Amino acid sequence: MNRPVRNRILLVAALLLSTLFATACGNTYSRDDFMTGVIGKSEQEVTAKFGKPLAVTEESPDRVTWIYARETFDLANQNRIDSKTTVIFEGTAGSRHATKVDFS
Repeated sequence: MNRPVRNRILLVAALLLSTLFATACGNTYSRDDFMTGVIGKSEQEVTAKFGKPLAVTEESPDRVTWIYARETFDLANQNRIDSKTTVIFEGTAGSRHATKVDFS
């Protein structure tokens, strides 16, 4: 195989692999960026920025917990991906705002 053809094949393969990795990774956020984007925000604002959660639990009419999976990473721990990020919303239905975030 001549060199120009081999180089084109390698270039196409590299582009395909980079596209595959980029689409497979999804969005992840540092803990600080996630906290800044969530605390004090409404359920609608959080959904618009970070998407729908994996699970929602309504603990009481004034408290709702959202669970995100593999959405955040810990800069202080070698960028380790958090398996679960929990967002607590408090307030009456329709006017709840995020008050706490836990990472695990």
